[in-house]
Amino acid sequence: MIYWALLLHIYQPPFQSYDILQKIDRESYSPVMDVFLQHPGAKFTLNINGSLTEFLNNYKCLDTLEKIRALAQKDQLRFTGSGMYHPILPFLPPSEVLRQIHLNETYNNQILGSKFGNAKGFFPPELAISKGVLDILAQSEVKWVLVSGIACPSTWPTDFYYTYKNVPILFRDDIISNEISFKKIAAEDFLPRLKDLFEEDDYYVITAMDGETFGHHIENYEESFLGAVLDLLPDDPEVQMIFIDDILMHFNKKIEIVPINSSWSTAPEHLENKNPYPLWADPKNKFHEVLGNLQKLAIELFHHLERHSAQIPEDHLEFYRNARTSLDKGENSDGAWWAGAFYFSDDLIYRSSQYLVRSVINAYKALFSVALSRDEITEVQHLHETFRLSYSNLLQLLRKNTEERSRFKPFLRRINDLTSL
Repeated sequence: MIYWALLLHIYQPPFQSYDILQKIDRESYSPVMDVFLQHPGAKFTLNINGSLTEFLNNYKCLDTLEKIRALAQKDQLRFTGSGMYHPILPFLPPSEVLRQIHLNETYNNQILGSKFGNAKGFFPPELAISKGVLDILAQSEVKWVLVSGIACPSTWPTDFYYTYKNVPILFRDDIISNEISFKKIAAEDFLPRLKDLFEEDDYYVITAMDGETFGHHIENYEESFLGAVLDLLPDDPEVQMIFIDDILMHFNKKIEIVPINSSWSTAPEHLENKNPYPLWADPKNKFHEVLGNLQKLAIELFHHLERHSAQIPEDHLEFYRNARTSLDKGENSDGAWWAGAFYFSDDLIYRSSQYLVRSVINAYKALFSVALSRDEITEVQHLHETFRLSYSNLLQLLRKNTEERSRFKPFLRRINDLTSL
């Protein structure tokens, strides 16, 4: 038997606009859930980051939330844990990793119901993992961790599974997942493709991709591919659709391994160049460097504040809360992604960074409401000034990029030539 386990990941950043959210919900989220409701024998694993749940709830996309809850009640859908605001977990200190996981768990459990609270696997945002992150997860109650196929030190397994500190590590089939995501395979060819992968009689295949692929990234793809495959599935006795959870029941574990630091956007050449997170921390990308520094500085400044939280006067507690909430949202992955190799948006980079700015401003106000030692004052002032200079650097990079991309670039060059005469 060939076991096919599908995972869909859906998420929107905390700065997403209402119009865009409504458009994606109309094109993708709601229709995708309809496809599964129309195929009661189909099942899938869903990662929905709390950031999106929050949007759907606050912006009254209640029909989609109800469909998600209905699928969970029918046991056609099982959830995963993740980080609330979609941070790249390897970039965060352990306390922030645990907080993002806790926020996601608490909010999703509140909105999505008791089914979300069941023991489940874990989806690291962007499948970005490191040994440090896995060490944290190994101390939690996760049932399994999904990672990208490229994270496997050898060929990723399909008839057994590896563990890390006794936590099952399951590998996404990067090849087939990308064939689906980039519309490189037709619905009628998908099941035959699964059956021709290996010579063994029993094996599993995990496909995982953005849920927005279906209907938003690719118009009507929720019907032309996903719905069409689910129509064919009941007539194929050799392929069975299962939850990722079920792999642990059908297959046995083998040796312990240490997965390679990577993400689902990491290619072999990235690993060769010691660039495991190319869309968020490319050593050659100045934006990535600056945004990474801003995040580290904002976290460090807030941790200074946290050590004095019991001393904050009541009339300054709002600054503390604003700093904390803004930092949670500022840890999102999107600012760096929009400065990456595929797309560039100065507006979205700026909007993402504003959460870190707001966190620093409020943390600084709250810190100067408590009794700090002279050394602490010096350290806090240094952190604030370093953040200010880094943020100024970000604005300069954005200005320079705008000028280089501008249709007035030849005119600006002529002006510069004139001033040098």
